Amino acid sequence: MKNSWWRKVTLRCGKIWVSKKRGITFVILVMLAVSFCCPLSIGFGASNPETAGTGELESFLTTLRENADQVRSFQSALTQEKQLAMFDRPVLFKGKLSLVRPDRLRWEFTEPVPSALVFNGETGLRCSHGVEPVKFTLSEDPVMKVVSEQLWLWLGGDYSSLKDRYKLKKMGPSTLQVTPLEEADGEFLTSVRITFDPETLQPQQVEILETGGDLTRLLFDAPVMNSPLPPAIFESCGLDE
Repeated sequence: MKNSWWRKVTLRCGKIWVSKKRGITFVILVMLAVSFCCPLSIGFGASNPETAGTGELESFLTTLRENADQVRSFQSALTQEKQLAMFDRPVLFKGKLSLVRPDRLRWEFTEPVPSALVFNGETGLRCSHGVEPVKFTLSEDPVMKVVSEQLWLWLGGDYSSLKDRYKLKKMGPSTLQVTPLEEADGEFLTSVRITFDPETLQPQQVEILETGGDLTRLLFDAPVMNSPLPPAIFESCGLDE
């Protein structure tokens, strides 16, 4: 039984657990919410790379932030791996991530079922193939507002801002491990491990480990940075185009 400060919100995509504690709102596994709340189950590998020291961590975070400041737009192919305990093989979702800082983002799956979540400033769209899009505004939809805030928290590039609520570790040459400090967050989330491309320092892989060993793995491939993106992809679903 969840504590009283947990609230279950039901969307078309499924259920999202939202918590409020000491004025902080948090969506558990926002990546799962964006990908229509599908659960998964798989374990991390057995490797245990050495953790870098504090000075190296601070230098790494500074480099990531400075590099992100130079990237105004980003687009890449996206693969999400999910494996349920009852299945032998993972379920794969393929699509594309597009963003223009500071407030336009499109998270789209093209396979196996077309769907998209679109943010354009204070407005957005939840899109499913063959269904009328659901329009929302962040000021009137608290769940989507939190999802937006969390996405930009993880994709914005300023990972030092996470230190108030998470323990940060640099693992190996270009991986950042994020572990919840608060018991509320740790009830569902064990850690998030972000691996960056050694040359571009853009996110290359994200592994979200849940309590109990369930895992989501997100892979970003063939990134294109600072190229103009058509405004229409942030204004309509476009799933049939």
